[in-house]
Amino acid sequence: MRTFLVYLGIVILTAVIVVTVHYYHTYQPWMAAHTGSAGGQEAGGEYAYWSGFGSVIPWELGIFISVWVWIITHYRMVNCHVDHCPRLGRYVAAGGHFKVCRRHHPEAHVRNGQVTFEHIQWAHAMHLLRTGVGRLPEKRDGK
Repeated sequence: MRTFLVYLGIVILTAVIVVTVHYYHTYQPWMAAHTGSAGGQEAGGEYAYWSGFGSVIPWELGIFISVWVWIITHYRMVNCHVDHCPRLGRYVAAGGHFKVCRRHHPEAHVRNGQVTFEHIQWAHAMHLLRTGVGRLPEKRDGK
């Protein structure tokens, strides 16, 4: 598997280099002319770029940075609370004070991936008992 990833990385790097060289020789002069960054078109050389296309770049950069900050902040809120664990914290531990991944959960049935519907019902009933909201469910004999 590791060898495959090395070869895949080499192929992707080669493709990026080829596309970059192709872009530079084919599309870069077209982009320079249409964005106004080709020198000598205006009196000031770069005037057309900064008065048109270039004036948009700071706003675009701000939007791009704010989206990434939101993504990183959201990830930090939902990942496992154990230090340096990149997994998403889907399970609560310590009475809801921590959100942990399946690997770091203190209960063995969660770590082994054997959470059943009956266990969820039992945990919910225990929660209701602890909070004083509910009582133990009564067993019904087929009625």
